[in-house]
Amino acid sequence: MKNINTTIKNRTKNLEPKFVIPMHHKHKIPFVLSDAIKRNNNRDLTAEVHFYLSLPPERCRRIYKSRRKALNAMLRAILYHVNVVSKQVPISASRLTEYCGLTTTSTAGNISVTRGTRALTMLRDLGFITYRQCWDRVSRRYFPSAITITERLIDLVGICPEKWKTELNNKLASYNHRFFKKEGKILDEHDYARLIREEQLTRSYTYHCNRREIENKKKKATRLEKLVHIKGENELRHLISRQVSDEFLKGFIPGAQLKDLKKIVDKRINTIKKIAKSLH
Repeated sequence: MKNINTTIKNRTKNLEPKFVIPMHHKHKIPFVLSDAIKRNNNRDLTAEVHFYLSLPPERCRRIYKSRRKALNAMLRAILYHVNVVSKQVPISASRLTEYCGLTTTSTAGNISVTRGTRALTMLRDLGFITYRQCWDRVSRRYFPSAITITERLIDLVGICPEKWKTELNNKLASYNHRFFKKEGKILDEHDYARLIREEQLTRSYTYHCNRREIENKKKKATRLEKLVHIKGENELRHLISRQVSDEFLKGFIPGAQLKDLKKIVDKRINTIKKIAKSLH
């Protein structure tokens, strides 16, 4: 039994999950949020009355210690990232899980975010957030989850509704001041929430496209490295020269002249070598 427990602990990346502000986040969050985070920093939010009033009558089991820690970390992460105007959390569930240290690693080395998504699911079932996973049948992958906080969560962390409304109005007015100069119209809360969600999906799509392009370049560099190893560098130069010549004849290299083709070939070969070298 001792060996089994040791194995389980080793698979868990963090037995004491805690939300840590990412290093790349340099912006200041609204005072109404930073003040709530500061006041609730050392509180166990799962011990508050709001939590047990939300539990269904048929649930008699207590919330286990590990789940309580995960819920506390996730609540602080949500509170830090939530948009005051739209009440949306404009990052994915996997990112929230990562920032809370809730990712787990299997014996095979596979990273899982199940510990974080279970915490989000429980918060949804208790009415503190709405949480919906979005599956795209075309690309066969998940879009960033749609996460929105409710009035119950605002009440849980002790934020005055009037202060929240004041901050909302100030933020929306500031955004509309810039948006009106650019688009010639103003947005209400619903339009703003739709725009924020669209921007989130656009960022996600761009990120995945860039990542796919990088992976394709790495695969191509690996194949060409094997070609050099088997047939020599002359074969690689011949292959790249054919590609560049074909693109030049079809007009895919605007502004290029015949004398520039050798430089283009050399540049592409150097790029392939750098990518292949970075893989080792």
